[in-house]
Amino acid sequence: MKTVTVIFMGKTRNMGGCEIYRATTPLLNLEEKSGKWLSQWFFFDDLYYRCVAQGWEILDDIIKQTDILVMPRAFTHNQESRAAMAQFIRLFKANGVRVVYEVDDDYSNEFRHVVDGNAIELASWCDAITVTTPFLAQRMTRLTGRPSYVLPNMVTPETWKDHSRTVRSVDGIVIGLTGSATHYKDWEVIAEPLKAIVAQHPEVTLVVGGFDPDYLGDIPHEYIPPTQYHIYAEVIRACDIVLCPVIPEDGFNDGKSPIKAIEGMAASRLIGKTVGGAAIIATKNRVYSLAIAKKTGLLVEHTPEAWHTAIESLVTNHELRRNFQLNGYQWVWKHHNMAREWTQWEKAYNTILKSPANSLPS
Repeated sequence: MKTVTVIFMGKTRNMGGCEIYRATTPLLNLEEKSGKWLSQWFFFDDLYYRCVAQGWEILDDIIKQTDILVMPRAFTHNQESRAAMAQFIRLFKANGVRVVYEVDDDYSNEFRHVVDGNAIELASWCDAITVTTPFLAQRMTRLTGRPSYVLPNMVTPETWKDHSRTVRSVDGIVIGLTGSATHYKDWEVIAEPLKAIVAQHPEVTLVVGGFDPDYLGDIPHEYIPPTQYHIYAEVIRACDIVLCPVIPEDGFNDGKSPIKAIEGMAASRLIGKTVGGAAIIATKNRVYSLAIAKKTGLLVEHTPEAWHTAIESLVTNHELRRNFQLNGYQWVWKHHNMAREWTQWEKAYNTILKSPANSLPS
């Protein structure tokens, strides 16, 4: 048996999308389905302060049990944290453990200030990096000099495929727009199109989740604050159309994954007597081109006119909307089903174990 040890930043686990998609779900599937792997979870702050109080030898048992150490979204923010992180990595690597840096966004701070610290230096100390897309893999390898492995975000049947749990509070067509405040500028392009669509089509209900920008204030909509992951899945399941606007010229957006489209396509609901997902409209860029093709959704130019035309077409053309719902659903469960694709993590980890180790951090 081999063991993957995950050390999260902070003091407690945040059961948000990042942890679920990039650590918890793949490792639990790896453990359950392979019969060859185990996983264990710790928190950096807790371990560090215990080491300060009791000595670094308290890590000995953890290190002995570990084959691969995974550090999701880690970064150093001052000299003390830099020294602490370096010591952690040094102790694990000195005992033959391979250290993997995991990240699903561009944490370089080059295109957008994301972290108050240095993620790239820490990643360069590791043996390998795991990311969500080929572009982010190339970028991280260029910035750190370390090999990167692409492990696309996957969805689980337990959360996304049970259409019997669908709850619809309204009739008609539900359009969903979800995300965090990082999308403030991304979403501005669809404000006027949505205002016109909602005014022209009383059968349309707009649902906004996670972030409610001021420029949507005069558009009738239902707002759902940030919520637990399984509840979020039910929000998406109730949507007929899911919108994924991002500014294509923003280099930070190039580092993202098409998870919003994947979630929308995967969230099953009955369409007549057939099971399907949501119809997706996304900005045409390198990220959403990974998930959207002619038969699985609409890729549009990032202009108000293009967005209005696309939304109008799916609201008024039932057959087109239905085709995207059915085709997208079939595609996503063929390519992004964690129940089957956990083997990608096993393959990457086995390759990392067999590859030369990086030198110890100074």
